[in-house]
Amino acid sequence: DGVVRLPARIAPTAVAAMRDAMWAMLEAHGVARADRQTWTVGGALRWAEIAGALRPGPGDALWSVGRAAAGASLGAALAAAVDEVFGPGVWAPIDDPPGGLAMPNLPLAGAWTVPHAAWHVDEPTTAGRPDPWGLLGFACLDDVVPGGGATVAIAGSHRRLARLADELATPAAPYVLTTDVALAALAQAEPWFAELIAPGDAAARARLLGEPYLSAGVPLRVVELTGAAGDLVLMDPRCLHTVSANTSDRARLIMRLVCARQG
Repeated sequence: DGVVRLPARIAPTAVAAMRDAMWAMLEAHGVARADRQTWTVGGALRWAEIAGALRPGPGDALWSVGRAAAGASLGAALAAAVDEVFGPGVWAPIDDPPGGLAMPNLPLAGAWTVPHAAWHVDEPTTAGRPDPWGLLGFACLDDVVPGGGATVAIAGSHRRLARLADELATPAAPYVLTTDVALAALAQAEPWFAELIAPGDAAARARLLGEPYLSAGVPLRVVELTGAAGDLVLMDPRCLHTVSANTSDRARLIMRLVCARQG
């Protein structure tokens, strides 16, 4: 699938401390935990709206949470989870500050549906290369519920893009498949992809969630990366994914972690 959820991989005390640290960062920028009227206003924190979801834009404050003392155990939790999935030593921790990027997603009014915009990969697909250069981790600092602003991914899409990259490759040079080229080619060839990336009726688009689809022999599913507080979700960065709107009554509090292959 390119996506796996590992339940309860972060200790409850560590989760609570990191959750408090994230709220402290938000409150320092005018987003008060106890005052929901400030959640979408954003106070002094710069906000970005992507695919209908409102969340903080890039800035040092988003990195500060992972560097705080509360996040010290996050690296070890990620390392243990990665060893569990891939086997010991396939991915090895390095001497680097622990933590990650804070990715809160605060509620917006409206009905949830499968997003059509901002589909992308975090790593292009290279023809003939079976393994990624990186690995993404999403640590849930609170329950991430359906319709609650989770990252939405196409499970299995990394294998479909690998097949497409091989089809487009020539003997002249290694072919690197980027998001724009991949989506354009798939949408032209397959109505399922054309529907996925085009705006449409919310109810009609909702059926795309979890509905199995076979693309050139590769099984695909649109999934929300939901989980309970303390869960870790690992994802191949070559999977197509996007942000979704948070239409629940709670903030989505996630730490985004990255592994990078060396050599």
